[in-house]
Amino acid sequence: MEINRIGNGRIIGQQSIRKDTAITQPNHTFQELFHARAAEAPVKIESAATTNAIPTNITILPGDSVEVKLEKLKQIASVSDYTGMSYEDIYTTIWNRYNDAFGGNLPAIICPMGPLANGWDDISNQFYEETGEAVIHPLFQEFYEQGLLEEGEFYDRDDTYIMQRISDIQSAPLGYSGMSFEEKKQAIYSKYQGKTSYIDFLNMQGELQHSLVYMNELGREASSDYLSSMNSHITYDYVYKNLGLLDKMSASNPNPHSQLTEAEWDAIYAWQFDSETLFRDLKSFFSSGFSNSPSRFEILEFLNNYEKEDKR
Repeated sequence: MEINRIGNGRIIGQQSIRKDTAITQPNHTFQELFHARAAEAPVKIESAATTNAIPTNITILPGDSVEVKLEKLKQIASVSDYTGMSYEDIYTTIWNRYNDAFGGNLPAIICPMGPLANGWDDISNQFYEETGEAVIHPLFQEFYEQGLLEEGEFYDRDDTYIMQRISDIQSAPLGYSGMSFEEKKQAIYSKYQGKTSYIDFLNMQGELQHSLVYMNELGREASSDYLSSMNSHITYDYVYKNLGLLDKMSASNPNPHSQLTEAEWDAIYAWQFDSETLFRDLKSFFSSGFSNSPSRFEILEFLNNYEKEDKR
């Protein structure tokens, strides 16, 4: 799987925005795709005659629909001035708006892992577009100007400065900025210790991904293969199996989870999640001939260490 460089079509443009399906997980995460977009569309932040505070006439209410909340967040973004703020502070400001608007589950929403609740893909897309414009595009332009990356080139775990810089910015809202990758990993494990619901698991996975912990340990290609397999197992062996949705899949109905109600999704996210079974299944998959990942032995070693370290 060659993912070191940015190509046309799938990575840049409309197809870079995920429309959820139960069948596949993209080879690139949301953050990779929007980081990639910086290569072709760097955006310079212009100052505006506004303040960093949320305008008092725009209030996001708990009862607002996803669509209404997203529209209000767009309005807030359009009048926000980040002049003089660090990338960490800008990213944290945007993160907090979205996290507060959507129940404190932004890590799970932007993960993405397993079938997504209705509207979650739209939330992810808009969040990454907004942080891309305000932070990621200008940050990558700096990388290019400093000679740290060539335009169109993906970073990987060997790009230690870039990895640490992006990780610190993206983990700033979570309180992990300035930590080493090992410290971030242990802080995340500690945060979710004793939390066993499905939404807790997804939030934990989101934090590990967004802080680049997985990429640091496995590299870009192996982490992509690992997360793709995890997504498939969660989708089919957990959510679809428990809901009896496998029999409802067809050419005309490839995503039966899209018909679930908000109340049904709330019940799903409250399920107790059996992570031990998931990781046992993943180990079995990567040990078998079913996995064609060139990194499967590295992933197996990672899974063995993960089971020892994750004490939830």
